[in-house]
Amino acid sequence: MPVKIKYALNACVFFFLVHIIFGFTLHASDAKVFRVGSYNVENLFDMHHDGTEYPGFVPDSEFGWDNEMLAIKAENISRVIADLGADVLALQEIESMSALNYLRGVLAEKGIDYPYGVITEQGNTAVRCALLSSFPIVEHKEIV
Repeated sequence: MPVKIKYALNACVFFFLVHIIFGFTLHASDAKVFRVGSYNVENLFDMHHDGTEYPGFVPDSEFGWDNEMLAIKAENISRVIADLGADVLALQEIESMSALNYLRGVLAEKGIDYPYGVITEQGNTAVRCALLSSFPIVEHKEIV
């Protein structure tokens, strides 16, 4: 009996989070399948020198991070995201909203549309966590 209760509680928590995050409630009669994914992109930096970059990702420095390298990195990341086929996607190690929007543009060229996206903003850090979604994000909160 405790196992059934555990799974029931997990399902209740999940549906509560879906309601809070996406602003809708799922009923058994109209439930749809959607895919949630997570991907650590391992340092997607933009081309703006903010002073928080890792040395190898300072734009146009001797380490080679330039527009061409950004395009290659975003293209490779977009292939993995396309294979995931997630409706909601958590991303780790994104430098900025600019980098996230660049990636969204590369994805859009492949016909992959994530109209909703948020990124953490607190703290002076080189990389952040982000969320892309095909569902509206009605509220988000950073946990420090």
